[in-house]
Amino acid sequence: LLEGIGDTLRVSLSDNPVKEVKIGNEILKSLNLRNRGVRIISCPSCARQAFQVIDTVKILEDKLSHIKTPISLSIIGCVVNGPGEAAQTDIGITGGGKGNNMLYLSGIQTEKVLTKDIISKVVELVEKKAQEIENKN
Repeated sequence: LLEGIGDTLRVSLSDNPVKEVKIGNEILKSLNLRNRGVRIISCPSCARQAFQVIDTVKILEDKLSHIKTPISLSIIGCVVNGPGEAAQTDIGITGGGKGNNMLYLSGIQTEKVLTKDIISKVVELVEKKAQEIENKN
């Protein structure tokens, strides 16, 4: 598909078949063949993570599933890899010490966000960004 050969994608999971469509769409998004919805870039998590990255991403995927506007979002648990990823996304969060995580907008460091506020802040910003993009079109 990436090389333009073929036009069909089939995903089979040992799970609920409904998830096959979601995974297929995620594969197409990762190849930049489908540009719809929030594309989340996240780390696999490690001992350096300042917040629960995997749980946070799962919640955000659910809360942002209604967004159809293409937006990139990075959720990285530490300051080692986070700033580099955040520099390449519309909205980014990097883990920080003592529950003070850093928010990036269009690659620019903007403000600290407490761990307890990450979900609500990111949802608010993604919805706002989606509305801005839709209003331009």
